[in-house]
Amino acid sequence: MAVRDRNLFAWQAYVVTSAIISVGLLVLMFFMWRAWSDASKRLADMETQLQSARSDFQLSEKRVNRLLSMMGYGNYSDSELQAMAAEMANDEKLGPVEKDFAEQMKLFPPTFELADKNLMQLPKFLMDTIRLRNEEIIQAREEVKRLETELAATVQRERKKAADAVAAQLKAENDLKAARQAHAQEIDRLNKEKEEVLARFDAFRREFEAQRAALVAQVNQLRQTVAEQAETIAIQADRLNQFENPDYAAPQGEITRVAEGGTTVWVDLGKADGLRVGVPFSVIDESEINISNAQPKAQIEITHVVDDHLSRARVTDYDIRKPVVPGDKVYSPAWRPGRVVGFALVGLLDINGDGRDDREQVKELIKLAGGKVDEEIDPQGNRTGPGMTPNTSFLVLGTDLSIPENVSPELQEQYKARQETYAAFIAEARRKGIISISLDKLMGYLKAEGASRTIPLGGRTRAGDFPVRPSVRPPSSSGDVSDIFKTRSP
Repeated sequence: MAVRDRNLFAWQAYVVTSAIISVGLLVLMFFMWRAWSDASKRLADMETQLQSARSDFQLSEKRVNRLLSMMGYGNYSDSELQAMAAEMANDEKLGPVEKDFAEQMKLFPPTFELADKNLMQLPKFLMDTIRLRNEEIIQAREEVKRLETELAATVQRERKKAADAVAAQLKAENDLKAARQAHAQEIDRLNKEKEEVLARFDAFRREFEAQRAALVAQVNQLRQTVAEQAETIAIQADRLNQFENPDYAAPQGEITRVAEGGTTVWVDLGKADGLRVGVPFSVIDESEINISNAQPKAQIEITHVVDDHLSRARVTDYDIRKPVVPGDKVYSPAWRPGRVVGFALVGLLDINGDGRDDREQVKELIKLAGGKVDEEIDPQGNRTGPGMTPNTSFLVLGTDLSIPENVSPELQEQYKARQETYAAFIAEARRKGIISISLDKLMGYLKAEGASRTIPLGGRTRAGDFPVRPSVRPPSSSGDVSDIFKTRSP
């Protein structure tokens, strides 16, 4: 029994001791956890304080750098200085300083570099500026003194001139009085000489009239001689032109290729020859020798200038019985390679027989063909234009160069005066070596397309404007048939 009680007591003592130890361990663990928690919190607070201290240090360092840059210390570029100024503009401590610094820097001129604008340079710049202004003020004061001295000398000089002018005026008045007396005496002398001169003039006039009558007779005789010589010169000039220019027209180019059934051709003229789109040409058969008397077989119009010596043209007027072939010549009186052909026009230019002047249409055709009108005389006798020049090649003769038959006596003088004007203009052109060409021949070379021709209607209708076209059979080929149309055997 005693042993059991002793074991029980030992067991109870063990349990109580274990409980006390467990409670002690729990209390120790609680205090250790509490200490660790407080230490972690203090560590986080210290890290926050450290971060704040670092930010404050960086801000302070930026402020110090900005203050050093304001003083002119440190090597900063313009972009870095502008960035620092923009960053410190809103700073609570340096913001007012930045604003005042910007106002102070406005004292520098705009030409100063931004890196040179600082508080250390400002006093030196202001002192240099004040020194320059003082030097300018000193120079200005010296200039004022010099001008005052010159002014005093000028005033003294002008006063002396005024006194001299008054004395000269008195002397001039005395001289004028004496001159008037001498003038009156000179007038009397001149009147006497005038009477003597008039007497001599009357004698000279009578002698002059007698000589003038003799010279008028000589002039009339000389005018008659000059008229005879001018007529002889005109006749000889016509003969010389006929002798030297039996065939004044020469073809300008040649047809090199024909396509599209004879409606498109290529000509050996191009950019190097000064050719442009729209210039018309007459096609002359290659066998013709005298171009001026040849009958054009077709008309072409340049549609595209391809190369220096190649152009494409379309055939505007042709006869299928006379097809255009390679080797045919092309000719236009209004176009020359490298220069502008000049024309002179005289008289009524009626191209359709309606009795009205078609001058503007003729001039437009000449212009489209590459030529120009140098001078002209219209049916009213008005002469216009800059004048005939050495480049004037043709004189186009109108349809009213002769006086119509059965003209009334009232219009006889009017026609006669107009014919004299025409004759003088034609004679002048002949003396300058200009070749005469009829309006019909010119229109044959510069023929417009059928849509642009005018035909009078109504009471002025002519039967010749509506000819009956002959029946024409299509040409038949006499050559070999192409291989693609021949019968082939397997």
